[in-house]
Parts: sequence; structure tokens; C-alpha cells
Amino acid sequence: MSSAAFYGARLHEAREARGYTLEQVADHLGITKQAVSLYEKSMRQPRADYFQQLVEYLRVPPHYFSRPPLAPQSSPRHYRSLTTVTKKARDTAEQKARWLQEIAHFLAEHVELNPALLPPCEFPANPNQIRHDAVEDSAANLRRLWNLGDGVISNVVHLLENKGIIVARFPLYSDKLDAFSFVEDGTALPYIILAADKNNYFRSRHDAAHELGHLVLHRNVPSQALKDKPTFKNMELQAHRFASAFLLPARTFGKEWITSDINSLKNIKLKWKSAIQAMIMRAGDLGIISKSQKESLLIAAGRKGWKRREPFDDDIEPEHPRFLARSCEMIVGEKISTKAELQHCLALDKADVETLLGLPGFFDEGPDGEVEEPQPVLKFQRATQAE
Repeated sequence: MSSAAFYGARLHEAREARGYTLEQVADHLGITKQAVSLYEKSMRQPRADYFQQLVEYLRVPPHYFSRPPLAPQSSPRHYRSLTTVTKKARDTAEQKARWLQEIAHFLAEHVELNPALLPPCEFPANPNQIRHDAVEDSAANLRRLWNLGDGVISNVVHLLENKGIIVARFPLYSDKLDAFSFVEDGTALPYIILAADKNNYFRSRHDAAHELGHLVLHRNVPSQALKDKPTFKNMELQAHRFASAFLLPARTFGKEWITSDINSLKNIKLKWKSAIQAMIMRAGDLGIISKSQKESLLIAAGRKGWKRREPFDDDIEPEHPRFLARSCEMIVGEKISTKAELQHCLALDKADVETLLGLPGFFDEGPDGEVEEPQPVLKFQRATQAE
């Protein structure tokens, strides 16, 4: 290959982002996996023909490999259902998130990022010491901080973006992976990643609020704590409780009249924009219904097949992040960069940029040099009648 720098970490990154194993890359090149491993460790550089095959196989531009990668991140990643998510799925999701971070860094050079408006994390590093009432209070306090009142939140994703949280929605290619979140080392910029392949408006809102709960409650928790299954399970329960308290405030949702008739919850679902099962659980937590009523309603929901799909789930499109996408559109629209220049600066395949930012067809919407029709201007204006 050329004398340009080759960062082996980039090969590792792209391989995992595509979900490929060392063996698959080695088989494609016709070499040993030990040789590919040496490339990834920057102990050897691929020769020119292998390099070109890597570019095509991994679908990245050649100069992708000459860009220094992000420094390794030490902050914990909070995953839903971590114990059932495969390592391969997590690795792929994390590498896509790293690409998103790089896009955000580039865009931050041209547009203002809102400072993250999160309260100081005063919760203990041991999440098992966090009380239920503290979780409830933290959700109510965040609503006060964000001047939300106690009504229904019209758009959770746009709210998070307005409060300085980077939100993205792209495919995670795993039935067990709904969302994850983290705080970036160095910048302390919070990220929430939502699964685009889980096309459910109501549950996606809860997923976003769930990850917000991790950002509020668990910023002091070390990564090591997530490896303890009882601790991880407790953190998930806390994040669920936070999401319910944030989306369904006790002062207002607590006044809803919920009967033992499961069908009565359908109208309440549209009002509060929350899943029926989530509302049943919240009603039980608030004492609106008894434990036996809660169990009966959950059984009734199961009999109707609502465990997987509830009424109205197919009727509304999930909320989509727009801040990063609009930043890209603004940079091009204000002639700061052409689409070709933007793509080169990001050093990623255009399809990946479009997917990560939710901008389908962005790089194909007409050439940058498109010429508008000429608009003649009258040399002499029409004379007006004197008064």
C-alpha cells in the first residue's frame, strides 16, 4: 500500500461495525487470521492489493484507515437486557456509536451544541443503595429543572436533543437490543442510541426515558458493577421506574381512573402516549390499583396478545432525532461544505452517514453543482401614476 499511515485500530473498528470475525476477513483476503490480527495491532501493514480488498469488503473510503481513531472509552455503556445480548451485537452497536461520536465531533466544529442540562449526579456509586423514593423524586425534579410541568411530553426525543443530549436512531440488528446510553470521556457529552429496527412509537419513548434514567441515576456507577447480575438487574428496574415516573407523573397520571376493564386503557394510552403494560405497572406503583388488579390486567393483556403488540402500535411512526441531521443539512445549505467535501471529511461510507443520522438519500439528492433556472430582472420599473 502507499506510505500513508495505517491505523490497525481502524481495521478492528470497521470489522466489528460490519459484524465480521477475524476468520471472515482472513478468508476474504486468502490469508491467515493471525496476519489480520497483526494488521489490527499495527504490527504489520497490508500490501496494496490486500488494502484495496479491505476497502471494498468493509465498505469504507481508503483514507478511513489513515485517520487516528478515537481514544478508548472507559465510561460504562448501559444496555437494556445486557445478559441476553450477544457480544457480537454489542461490539457492532458500539463501533457504530463510535462513528456517530466522530460525526458529532466534526459537526461541533461548525454548529453550536447545546450544553447538556443534566442535574449533578449525587447518587452513590453502588446502585443498590439508591432507594425507590429517590428514583421517583429524581424524575419529578428533572421535570422541574426542564420546566415541563406535569403534563404529557409531546416528543421525548426532541426534548432530549434540546437539553443537550445526542440522540440517534439506527438499526442495532438484535432482537434483544432496544437501546443503550453512555457519557463520552473528556467532553462529558451524553449519548442515547435507540434501535431503529424496533418500530414501536410507545415503547421507543419509554426506551428513551429509560436511558435518560441511567444518565441521571447511574453516572457514578463504575463499569465493573454492571458485571454483577443482581446489581445490573436492580439498575434496570431503577431505570424503568424512572422512565415511568418521568413519562407518567404521579400528580397527574395518578388521578387517572383505571378500571379492571383492559379495554378502558386504550384511550388512556393515546392520551399519555405510553404502552398499556407500562401504565398498568405505573398504576400499581402509585397504588391506583391493587396488586391483584394489576396482575389481572396483565393477564388480560396477555390473553389479547398485547405482550408483543398492543393497539395503535402500528399506527404512529416512532420519534426521530433531528439535531445532527439538520446540522448536516445546514452545513451544506449555507455553503460551508459541499456534500462531497462533507463525505470526505467524515471518512465514512455515505450509506453509513445517512443511516446513523437518519438522512436517507441525503448524498443522492441532486449534485452539488445544480444550476437553477435563470430569473430575468426588469431594467426599468413600471412607471406609477402620479398622485
